[in-house]
Amino acid sequence: MRTCTNCGAQFADDELFCPVCGQEVQLVPDFETIESKIAQSEKEKEEAERKREEERRFQEQLEQQKKKRMHKLVLMFVLIAAAVIIVTVSVVAAIRSRTVNTFDYQYAQAQECYENKDYTGALEHLKKALGYEPENDDANLLLAKTEYQLDQNDEAAEVLEALLDRNGSLEEAYELLFQIYQDDSRPEKIQARLKKCSLTDILEKYSRFNPQPPVISPEGNTYNDTVKVEITADGTGEIRYTTDGTAPEKDSNLYTGKLELSQEGTITVQAILVTADGLVSDPAEAEYTISYDVPDAPVISPVSGTYKKMETEESGSYRSESVSSSSGEDTAQMITVKVPSGYTCYYSWDSKPDKSSKKYTGPVEMKLGDHVFYAVLCSKQGKLGKVASCTYIYTRVTPTPANTPTPTPVYTYTAPQNAEAVETPTPEPTETATPTPTETPTPTAAASESQSDKS
Repeated sequence: MRTCTNCGAQFADDELFCPVCGQEVQLVPDFETIESKIAQSEKEKEEAERKREEERRFQEQLEQQKKKRMHKLVLMFVLIAAAVIIVTVSVVAAIRSRTVNTFDYQYAQAQECYENKDYTGALEHLKKALGYEPENDDANLLLAKTEYQLDQNDEAAEVLEALLDRNGSLEEAYELLFQIYQDDSRPEKIQARLKKCSLTDILEKYSRFNPQPPVISPEGNTYNDTVKVEITADGTGEIRYTTDGTAPEKDSNLYTGKLELSQEGTITVQAILVTADGLVSDPAEAEYTISYDVPDAPVISPVSGTYKKMETEESGSYRSESVSSSSGEDTAQMITVKVPSGYTCYYSWDSKPDKSSKKYTGPVEMKLGDHVFYAVLCSKQGKLGKVASCTYIYTRVTPTPANTPTPTPVYTYTAPQNAEAVETPTPEPTETATPTPTETPTPTAAASESQSDKS
């Protein structure tokens, strides 16, 4: 084999021209000079350099191909890894989502934050937890405690009020709520909640915020005498009351002692206890009906009838004597009324008496003429009773001369109006005719009073 001196291609020995570059083959070697040797050497160097360059390029191509294959492998690996990661993350996220998006997880996180005094974080978790179970007692209580720590008293109180409306047996909720109301100086809120509370311990502990109604004695009923009402309270404060049927308030009448009820009718006494904090108890109430007994009619003496006033001459003048038609006793001129102890008697002539009439203090002189005497009793409570009356006909009798035989008197008697008539026999006159006393005409009421005044 020969080598082309021009292009370095290999060809057969019998070839005259290089099949690659067409260089003529030198059959007889030229005389090699130094220049030719140098040129040949340079040429060989260039050829070697060219080969090295080709080798380098070839190696670079191989390296690039390797890199491309490696890149593909890496990319494939990355894609596979990414897919695995995505799948893994998705699975983990799904699992975590199932765990995180639950009440238990959020509530546990809230508890942890609260214990670490991260109240803001606790509040966020609690809101999420309550999104799953809005009426969970524990979560709502922890929410109120968290809001209280964040100085959100109004929000905390609102949560606790709603919680106790649903479950009134949570002592811790009562304690926290009342602490908030005390901090905010709202005792009336404590009283309002205590009215709904049934826990004995809480009621006893905060009893000063829940004043009990006063006690009114005696019990309301119907009485026939003056009633003295006493009002007491189990606690400190002022007792305010009314007796006009209106509900008592803080500025109603101040109770300072027993109330005396004497007016007839129905009286309703209502009372409240007002504490130093301005708290007002529920009202106590008692209804009293006072109805006094009507006094009976008094007994008047003498009874209704006709009475005569005899006049006798004595030392040049006449002396009056009062005699009844049935006897000669000197009692017909004075009228008496039986007044029981504790009663007052009023009397009048010819018209029914009232409290403005004359008060009976002793025997009353009978008026001449035909008159009606009325009397009525008044109880110590001022109740007027039934009216009693007696009708009296009281006349003068003209005296007979001193030498004239005393005639046989003729008696007449008029039965009382309120009693059965009793017949009184008239004695038969004697056979001896004797003159009878001459009766004076019955004077009018005005004339009788005038004559009575003169006598």
